[in-house]
Amino acid sequence: MALAGGFGAVPAEAGEAAPTSNPCLNDPASRALLKDLRPAARAAQVASGRSLAEGLTQQQAGDHRLALAAFTEALRLDRSNALAHIGAAESMLYLGNDFDAMAQHLATALLLLPTSARAHDRYATVLAELGEGQIARRHWQCAIAQRSDFVDARIHLAQYALETDDAKEAESQLREILKTVPTHTQAAVMLANLLQSSGTPLEAGRLIAQVAHHVGRSAALYRRAAELFEQGGDQTTSTRLRHEADRLDPPKEARVMRPLKRRGAKKGRRPKKPKPSPKSRH
Repeated sequence: MALAGGFGAVPAEAGEAAPTSNPCLNDPASRALLKDLRPAARAAQVASGRSLAEGLTQQQAGDHRLALAAFTEALRLDRSNALAHIGAAESMLYLGNDFDAMAQHLATALLLLPTSARAHDRYATVLAELGEGQIARRHWQCAIAQRSDFVDARIHLAQYALETDDAKEAESQLREILKTVPTHTQAAVMLANLLQSSGTPLEAGRLIAQVAHHVGRSAALYRRAAELFEQGGDQTTSTRLRHEADRLDPPKEARVMRPLKRRGAKKGRRPKKPKPSPKSRH
């Protein structure tokens, strides 16, 4: 499938030099497509904006069918509504697996908003599903270039890197996340797994212990850190962390079955002996 929106330069404003060195912006060959995406009349733009707002409200409420209907109406009124293209793609992701349609919406959005980190991230996710891994990787990198603190894009790129056996890229992205958010649980767990597999369980244990102390109430994190310290040979720290985990989530005591009492037996009294049955007469 040919997707709109390549890499290269974005159309320059009148009197400005067109940037050519940014690989995240639109390819010059895509500029012709923008002619069909010129803004609608003012009244249509206003109506499109109202439909966009309705779609966003329905998205937040979790009703993606109504959200998609609102985004579709927004685009009927104004095809140049980039946020409606992004919203439509996001709602479609919840409703099914029409990745081709999602990709077209997001490619169009990037023609209109080439510096949208969110659109690059969503487009990369869809492209990865379509088997366009290398292009997807570049779009995640573009999202991060636009917003270096965009944690979601770094997580998605790290996950893709792990799926494609690129541990170096994954570790790089996860460490960047933890520089900004040292207690990001998902990034810490992913990086700890990488460190463990590379033979450095103590570093992995320290990382998980740090996050566990910050979270404060996660026995699972303390137990995971204890396992890593034990694997690394630090039994003292492992024991201390296990005690903390047991304090938060005490292990269940083994249940001992009590002997069943005979019916009619009262506390402190012996059960009465059954009366002998009368002898049968001959």
